[in-house]
Amino acid sequence: MPRHQTVNERTLWRPAEATDVVLLGGTDRLRDDIARIAAAAGLALRPESPREAPVSAAGATPVLLGTGYARVPRTSAEVIVVGFIDEAPALWDLAASTGAGRVAVLPDGAAWLAEYLSRTWRRETTGKLVAVHGASGGVGASALAGWLAATAARSGTATVLVDGDPLGGGLSSAMGAADVPGLVWPDLTEVQGTVNPVQLAASLPAIAGFSLLSWPGTGEAFLPETPAIDTAAAIMAAAAGAFGLVVIDAGRLGTGHDIGSPADDIVLLTRADCRSRRAAATAVTAAVGTGANVHVVVRGPLPAGTDEQLIADGLGVPLAGYLPHLRAVPACQRDGRLPELASNRRIRSLCASVLDRLDTGHKPGRLP
Repeated sequence: MPRHQTVNERTLWRPAEATDVVLLGGTDRLRDDIARIAAAAGLALRPESPREAPVSAAGATPVLLGTGYARVPRTSAEVIVVGFIDEAPALWDLAASTGAGRVAVLPDGAAWLAEYLSRTWRRETTGKLVAVHGASGGVGASALAGWLAATAARSGTATVLVDGDPLGGGLSSAMGAADVPGLVWPDLTEVQGTVNPVQLAASLPAIAGFSLLSWPGTGEAFLPETPAIDTAAAIMAAAAGAFGLVVIDAGRLGTGHDIGSPADDIVLLTRADCRSRRAAATAVTAAVGTGANVHVVVRGPLPAGTDEQLIADGLGVPLAGYLPHLRAVPACQRDGRLPELASNRRIRSLCASVLDRLDTGHKPGRLP
């Protein structure tokens, strides 16, 4: 996959809680092979001498044992014995003496080990998935999703914005990323099996501090090719493994493409007029059925005699914030300048409130 960020930028995509692969014992040949396998899983090898003190708890990533390490490692992580086929008897003896639960015999076991390391790492480093839905068309869900992503990224959270609507014309143009090189959804339609989180993150276009996985806004007279549900689910799992926050511009409930990954939280954006509130009530019923935590953002202007809290109370879901009417939004969306509005005081206040409510790891003190 192509890389478009600098080395310093790429280091930001790796979650702070990710753990290197620890290898105890083994030959130089084994260390070289395990280093390549770890890299394929999006991790780095940290070899340690068998003469050094045993490692302490290493988190979720398994500890690998090579021949030459005869002691039982003091670790709460899973232990896997690794080595080559010509030393298979010694590997099984080592597994028995140390209580290791698995043995990976190379070279045949290399593919399994890479996938297993990648899968266990992602399971413990899953970021929060937040889907932004509009109760009705044209309410501004794409803009809100982009502002949430920009605000979270500015506060220090590794963030990706995912375009969940293949027929929406592509988020990249509205976000000013149409000419930024990187992968888009159709580039991933042929992906099979698991997806390396680090490679995915490094291959996406970056704008305003966050990454973007968009549908292309080509304007061509044909439908874009969409990935199968299993493929989309693997891509979303990789995104959640590489980023602390995944913001999905999900369009109207029931109309977007199934990306095969349920959201942890749903932010429903609705206007305040009677028709929009009726549509929002139906959308809330559908959203609650997904099992996600549902929150509502009310978009102004407000009719006389009501306020955003009354509207949220009528819908029966918590109020996440109020989005004022901003005349600059259509022009900014047309010109690819939507992220600029994230610095607007009212937008910034709304997004900070929403991110805090969703417990996304947002750090209010880091906002300018």
